[in-house]
Amino acid sequence: MKKILFIVLFITFSSEATVSCDDIEVSDQIFLCSKKSFEQSDDILNDTYKKLLSKINTEYSSNEKLKSEYVNKVKLSQRAWISFRDKNCEAFSFQIEPGTQAHETSLNLCKNKMTQKRIKDLIFIGNQ
Repeated sequence: MKKILFIVLFITFSSEATVSCDDIEVSDQIFLCSKKSFEQSDDILNDTYKKLLSKINTEYSSNEKLKSEYVNKVKLSQRAWISFRDKNCEAFSFQIEPGTQAHETSLNLCKNKMTQKRIKDLIFIGNQ
């Protein structure tokens, strides 16, 4: 049983790694591409967030109180934004049956779009 589960998981992950998002022909590709796009955007978001915190720590190194306050506000803002994104995308995808590939695709597309916007917002905050 464990061997069968391993084989199924291996095939699933292997197919995700080789999926082409340039020439989509089947709905499985739409799902996998939406997942891949969101994961890439989420990675960029995490990098952008870390860079912003690092920049704040550097620029405010001479004033521990302001640095701490600014970092705290950015962290609270990010946590609130993630919660908002997830709840907003649940509402966006409400009419699609939960647990289906279509529902997950819809969630991924919504989260990806919002994440790309948030990346721009964090960059803007860092450039002020």
